[in-house]
Amino acid sequence: MRKIFISILAAFAVLILAGCTLQKEKVSDKAVPEKTNEVKTVDDTAEPLIGGQTDEYGCLGPAGYSWCVPKQKCLRVWEEPCLEDANFDTNLIKQAFLKKYPDWEGKELDITVNKQYGDHVAGGVNFAGSDAGGGYFFGAKTEDGWVIAADGNGEIRCDGIDPYNFPSDMIPECFDTETQTIKNRAE
Repeated sequence: MRKIFISILAAFAVLILAGCTLQKEKVSDKAVPEKTNEVKTVDDTAEPLIGGQTDEYGCLGPAGYSWCVPKQKCLRVWEEPCLEDANFDTNLIKQAFLKKYPDWEGKELDITVNKQYGDHVAGGVNFAGSDAGGGYFFGAKTEDGWVIAADGNGEIRCDGIDPYNFPSDMIPECFDTETQTIKNRAE
């Protein structure tokens, strides 16, 4: 009985060793690429990678960067506002919203100004304490004070912003209600 056990154990050992040897030969038979210090580049004729698009200033739009005219650099406006006047008074924008929407009187608004180019501002508005997402706004300073030219969550209508000459850097496109098309304002 003992001889049978030793024979079986020896047979298993032989099979294991044979398997390891065969596996080693299979791996060593395969072609292994030669190690070099060569740097591989993406073929310029290939389709561009998603997320690598930059604007005319070199700002990486898909990553949230846009050109800030006052600061002359690319930035993410939710991380660093693009303001000419660091002490911009958001109460002026709140008053402009109350002129446009008198029924908002008595409601507390959270106003965030992200961009300011001269007499134009852009940012977000939300009812304080609300779980709702809020929306965007574009304001323009006129002889009579600040005006909310566009606000909401959807399209920016050309007829709302055109009278105020917003810079195309701030609003690159808008919806033309006459032609029912998107208008590129940078052209």
